[in-house]
Amino acid sequence: MAIATPTVDSGYDYQFVNTPPDRTHCIICHLPSRDPYLTECCGHVLCKCCLDKTRTTGCVVCPMCNDEKFITFSNKQLDREIKGLHVYCTNKEKGCEWHRELNEVNDHLGSSDGCQYEEVTCTVGCAKVMQRQHLTNHVETECPCRSVNCQYCHDAGEHQFIEGPHKDECPKYPMPCPNKCEIGTMSRGDVEVHKSECPLETIQCDYYSVGCEARMARKARERHDDENVKEHLMMTKLKLAKTEDALSSNKDKLVSTEEKLT
Repeated sequence: MAIATPTVDSGYDYQFVNTPPDRTHCIICHLPSRDPYLTECCGHVLCKCCLDKTRTTGCVVCPMCNDEKFITFSNKQLDREIKGLHVYCTNKEKGCEWHRELNEVNDHLGSSDGCQYEEVTCTVGCAKVMQRQHLTNHVETECPCRSVNCQYCHDAGEHQFIEGPHKDECPKYPMPCPNKCEIGTMSRGDVEVHKSECPLETIQCDYYSVGCEARMARKARERHDDENVKEHLMMTKLKLAKTEDALSSNKDKLVSTEEKLT
């Protein structure tokens, strides 16, 4: 079983329940040896990773006795002994009280029901790091990337989208009348229909086409018409007169054109 440790280029840097025997320590990193190897010349222990680094640097003699043969071999028995040593959880200072064999650390730190003090990354996608004990609450109630449904139109999407851009365009989102009439709220999609009948919507006078430029709330239209009957009639007459003049002028031009053609 692979062992989860803070580093993988040295021995096991854990807080052990009982001090490991000196014979388990690597002569290079001075920690309980990871994948221990013994030197044939003097019987000292090295981690496999420390041994590889030593040979990579060009060392061809034993680092302890300077034997030129520097022959090593894996010590499986010592490996089992070291992995059977009891260690505290790496999150002991955060509150975790777990302490078991070294070969159980990986499951304790890595499983979903393992150490609740281990720092993990959000599983939904926001990349926030937190202790495992807070993950469920974060995923269900806090993560901006969690999937939710719009409470108004029931469309699904990420929380940050539903509560952001979608909220600004949702056709079912409750909106007040833009004129603040007494109707209360309505769906965003009904606003334009409501404005076509809202008593407080500003409209043009029905006699705009004949020259009345007055604007008023829809509910005031009838009073405006009643108060301006003469004015509207006069505007209508002037408009009609202008129209008749234009028709007469066009008729004269048409007659003139026909005479020229004949």
